[in-house]
Formats: sequence, structure tokens, C-alpha cells
Amino acid sequence: MIKNIIFDLGGVITDIGTNFSKAAFEELGAHEVEEVFVEVQRQGIAELYETGKIATSDLRMRAKRMMEIEHVTDAEFDNAWNSIVIALPKERLEFVKQLKTKYRTYLLSNINELNYEQNFVICYRDTGMPNFSEIFHKEYYSHLVGLKKPNPEIFKLVLRENNLQPHETLFVDDTLENILSARTLGIKTHHINAQQDIFSVTMVLGGYTTTQ
Repeated sequence: MIKNIIFDLGGVITDIGTNFSKAAFEELGAHEVEEVFVEVQRQGIAELYETGKIATSDLRMRAKRMMEIEHVTDAEFDNAWNSIVIALPKERLEFVKQLKTKYRTYLLSNINELNYEQNFVICYRDTGMPNFSEIFHKEYYSHLVGLKKPNPEIFKLVLRENNLQPHETLFVDDTLENILSARTLGIKTHHINAQQDIFSVTMVLGGYTTTQ
């Protein structure tokens, strides 16, 4: 019996789009943006930023240099970086809010400081809510806890701090690597993809045979 649900944020609750951020940087005159994004991942810069090990100022400096846009202001950079966060459909938050009346609900997101702040801007713009306090019993953000998915330790942290049993917990994410990591701990899972959106969680809760 499922008693707890852990939700991912980007791609599950919020709409995100790397292409929007790429286009925004190109408008600022950035060079080889897609290649820079790949290099940021390869060098581990993205992971350092998403786990709070480097500051936003350091991320800006490195990325500006790599994209040859040292001339742009911090505000211009931040706007381009945050354009990856597109929208937060109110019906998705309302759906999770309804689930909260029957289940313990948690948020577990790989995110960085800039996108974290932007999510609340988008949340207020699209729903009128300043934050997610009405939606989740507790929130976990990678840049604040110093861990990120698919590291099993971040799942263990959520389970331990909230006294959750893995077999009573459902994890919902759009990244297969994260899903597979959660499964190794005995957590039930539901993979969001082109065929399954957040609302398909209802079907899973009725008998999650599609997640085995």
C-alpha cells in the first residue's frame, strides 16, 4: 500500500525546455551554445552548481567565458539561464495538492540556485502561490542538501528524515536513470514520459502494475 509520494519537479510538474535557454543565449551573442552546455556537463560544472559546491557568481563567470559573452550583465545572463523554466500548469499543482489529502507528498529536485528562485517566480505568475508549501509536506533541492539524483544517498536522506518505508513510497520522475536508482532501494516508481504524464499517477496508485 502506497502511503508516500516523492515527486520530481522539472519535466513532471513544471514545463522545461533547454532549447529556450539556448535561443536566449544566442540572442545575447553566445557562441556554440549547445557545445558549451555539453562541456559544462562534461567538466562537472553543472553537477557542482546543482549540489551547491560553486556559487552562482562562479557559474556565471565560467559560462560567460566559455560562450564568449563576458560583456553581458548578470541580469541578462540570469534571464537567459532561467528561460529553461517555461511554465507551471496550475492543474498539476492542484492535482498534487489533492493527493496531499491522502498521502504524504514530497518534492525531490535536481536544481541550481538560479532555477530554484525562478521556479517560485513562475509559480506565483502561473498559480498565484508564492511557493510550494501548500503542496508538499517537505521539499528537497539538490543545491541545498549537497546531493543529487541518481545518487542513492539522496533517496536515503528523504526516507530517513521522514521515517518512510521504501515499499510504501512511490517515486515519480521523468529521468530513467533516477527511476532505476530509486528501485535499487525498494522504492516503487513511475516513469513520466511521452505516454505517461503526472495525472497517470492515479492509475499507478490504483495498482501500479505498469511500474514493476
